[in-house]
Amino acid sequence: MTIESPVQPTRFKLGASPFWLDFDQEEMGSVSSWNMSIRYVPRRTKMKQTGPMLLEVTPRKPILSIILSGETYPLFITHWSKGRGQRFTIGGVRALHGPERIVRWSAEMAAVVHADRVQFGVTLEIRVTPKPCSPIRVLFDLSLPFVDPLVASSELAEVREERALVAWDLDSRNAVSYVVPSRALHGETWNDEGSFRSTFTDSIIGARKKLDLTFCVAHAETGPAVKEILLAHYASVQSAKLPPEAPWIATLAQTAGQAVVSHTDKGAFEVRGMERAYFLPPGVGDEGRPLVSEYYSGYPYFHADASLSLLEWNRFAGDEAVARIAKLTARGIAADFPAAMSSASGDTNKGAIWDKYACAGDPRNGMFRGFDDHPAFTLLTNARVARSLFEIHRHTGEDLFMSMALNTARWLLLRQNGSGYYGGDRYSVSGQWTGGNVLAGVETIPAFVDAFRATRNEVFIRAAWRVANFVIEEILPHHPAPPVLPMERGAPIDSAVALAAIIRAFVTLDAEAANKKLRAAIHLAGNRLICYPFERTRDPEFDYDEAWGGLAECAQAMFWLYNLEKRPEQLRVALGLLRAMPESSRAGWRSITNYLTAMLTVSGLVKGSKVNFNDTTVKIGWREFKPDSAARQYVSVEAADGDALIDHLALVCGGDNSSLVSVLSDRPVSSVTIIKNNRRPVVRDLVSGQLVAGDIPMHTLPFTSTLRFGVYLITV
Repeated sequence: MTIESPVQPTRFKLGASPFWLDFDQEEMGSVSSWNMSIRYVPRRTKMKQTGPMLLEVTPRKPILSIILSGETYPLFITHWSKGRGQRFTIGGVRALHGPERIVRWSAEMAAVVHADRVQFGVTLEIRVTPKPCSPIRVLFDLSLPFVDPLVASSELAEVREERALVAWDLDSRNAVSYVVPSRALHGETWNDEGSFRSTFTDSIIGARKKLDLTFCVAHAETGPAVKEILLAHYASVQSAKLPPEAPWIATLAQTAGQAVVSHTDKGAFEVRGMERAYFLPPGVGDEGRPLVSEYYSGYPYFHADASLSLLEWNRFAGDEAVARIAKLTARGIAADFPAAMSSASGDTNKGAIWDKYACAGDPRNGMFRGFDDHPAFTLLTNARVARSLFEIHRHTGEDLFMSMALNTARWLLLRQNGSGYYGGDRYSVSGQWTGGNVLAGVETIPAFVDAFRATRNEVFIRAAWRVANFVIEEILPHHPAPPVLPMERGAPIDSAVALAAIIRAFVTLDAEAANKKLRAAIHLAGNRLICYPFERTRDPEFDYDEAWGGLAECAQAMFWLYNLEKRPEQLRVALGLLRAMPESSRAGWRSITNYLTAMLTVSGLVKGSKVNFNDTTVKIGWREFKPDSAARQYVSVEAADGDALIDHLALVCGGDNSSLVSVLSDRPVSSVTIIKNNRRPVVRDLVSGQLVAGDIPMHTLPFTSTLRFGVYLITV
């Protein structure tokens, strides 16, 4: 058989990327077929005809084959076409066992173009007529012209019992990644012919079936960049592994109300004098009595955060009794937990906050201790107390909270080492670092950002950036991320709670000093978090604070990510984790945060809206909607059928007194009724843009058949 000279190739540039898709026709005797290849051509290359090849499809290296009765029949490309945008279709026809049995196939390739990579979604259609008696299997083969490449797989995919692979050519610095479809019978990592290969089951016999595949071509200069490419590819095509969805037995607002009741009950705190109060730990003693001899400022119960959440609730509920208790408990922490109150602490620890003290009588005369009864200051507690006190000052305006927050922020600043990070997670009174939770240092970033906003002193924002740079350069490149619990043995997968802490801290820093490096780190951490197998909700890390705080923090991180990147899968994970929260955690202060963040995120589903979680505001056009303590009294939402659980949040624009009402339901509710001042107003459905009177239609979230939402504007 003689091979004639190929016809002049046809070339297509893939968007603004440096990749080109080539077609050239090859004549093999009486058979004519098309070759296809993808090449990398650097942007500065003048001769566009040059460039290393990343993938090739030829009659000797077909992308698709049929296996029948033990024989393999390659399927050649006999025709191709270009569609709109970056869509291409290749296909062919071949006879099997003579002309009486025909295989017709086509593959539509939709390219998603990024700066230095292009991801292809491939939809294969195969039709075999007539139906054969013996089983048929389909062999998909990605042939890569790489010589001795570095081949790696995703650890997260392996934990989820899935496969995601990448091959990196060390000479050309080009890479190809491939996510093995769930329907694949076999998926080889790399074979002697230099290709990724998957064999599919025989479910295509005699009928038209679709097989969805994905692969990605990229250029990467370093090994970590290759891992990021594989991770981004895997995260974009595989759905998150979530716990089984269970119906809500209470709305998010009702669980938040439970948290308010539990924290404002007379048995939940102890008053000292006229100025201070202390939340009691949720545990009980041997005889069932509260442990009144112990008081906490931070880990594991985070009482400063609890005080802040009560103040946040008061902005919507207008309950002054709640605000008073929040102020009293915050004063107790700011006045009685500073290290300067203890004779065991030297001047170098002035401003630091103790986790806990045990006392007899007046707690100020008691024995200060860290959370594990060792005399040390924990980094996590000091960072979170400082951040909460800054926010509490914003709510109350009391100077005590600002001065204590600044003192604690200065202590955190002085504890940074030469690399701009921290030597451990606990700092002893003798000046030595102990403990192994190095990711606790990430929590200092929001405290430094708030200190900078309060003082405009750039030393704080530079300190935040030192921490961020250390995490980006020294922690994130390592896989898996270190666990949060220092005493637990590290698992072969990322710490979801640690990644959530990185995301929340980096998003806070990004709001003050955004740049591409920070956004790339947020995106990387988000991809790793979204790939985490969350069906493992009973992992100890999710309950690291004895209140399932790790699970709630992962949900919060996903809400923040969705607000930044608008990927539906992020919202699906966030809501799914809220539904997975154990009933025992619903009376915790995080229920308040979960409710407010979820409902603000629903408001952000409107095109063009901008949500600010820190200020609890939503901006749509020229209107800026803020909390109003009276709105909860005169705006209500009910399901039209009266059976579903409905969550809603009403915000008010001070410019024209218009109201923004976001609604969320866990059941397929078709419509709701909004009541304002005891009447049904005419509202504008901001999702559809329609004016509606009476029953108002709800909308389906794109990733579920049960959850419904709506965002409505009331102008009169």
